[in-house]
Amino acid sequence: MNNYFELRYFKRTAKINYLLITLYLSISLTAHVIANRLVVIDSVPIISAGFIYMFVFVLTDVFATYNSRKIAYLIVCLEALCNLFFIVYVNIIAHMPAPSYFPATTKMAYEIVFSPILILYFANLAGTFISAIVDLSIFYYFYKKLKWQFFFASFLSSIITISAYTWITDYFGFRHTFPRHVIELTTYNLMTNFITLLIYSIIGQLLVLCIFKYLNRK
Repeated sequence: MNNYFELRYFKRTAKINYLLITLYLSISLTAHVIANRLVVIDSVPIISAGFIYMFVFVLTDVFATYNSRKIAYLIVCLEALCNLFFIVYVNIIAHMPAPSYFPATTKMAYEIVFSPILILYFANLAGTFISAIVDLSIFYYFYKKLKWQFFFASFLSSIITISAYTWITDYFGFRHTFPRHVIELTTYNLMTNFITLLIYSIIGQLLVLCIFKYLNRK
């Protein structure tokens, strides 16, 4: 009976991982594509990636609740490698020669849109990748050792790491593109990250409850 339950538990864990990893990588790749696109809400400039990228941090913590530590760290590394492949390939294609009948303005538009992404990626690699590892360590301490609820453990651990990583990634990512507004953008992005993180942490708490209910179903 125990062997049967363990097998079912493993299969259910694998199914959830497939779904969440797909969502996780999709959000991360999308955030990198639109990171250089700024929007204005009530006269406030917002980095568009900030609306969705905080869910990556929350999903990392969700993985950590029912997977081993090694798998959680592996998923963080997987995200970095997938982003690297995507960004390098896109940059190579954007700067390759185009047919004579391909509009020059269109070719230039691709270069303008995708060229800054490489800088943003390496800024994220230095900031987000390291902070994700740190965030997981803090989350494990709050969640596993102190036995906090997922919402509080995830939200507080992410607040600690995001407060530091946002200044690093935004400064190095936008200092060449928007040198005169980099501090303003970073400040507003930090506020956006806190707000969206709160929302995604609530969603994460609901996800964890549903996942454990599904995993432990008879």
